[in-house]
Amino acid sequence: TIADICAHGPDHDFLVDVVGLISGISAEREYIRAGKVTKMIVLELTDNRFVM
Repeated sequence: TIADICAHGPDHDFLVDVVGLISGISAEREYIRAGKVTKMIVLELTDNRFVM
């Protein structure tokens, strides 16, 4: 579930494959880290039990 995925910290060493319904999306944003520009969006996912 999404709740299980959220329980993992940012130091996890593997990528989690998520299946769910996209229930929201943010506008594109840019941020700069170590002199490099990175574009990002935020997706809101739901599995019909828990909304992120």
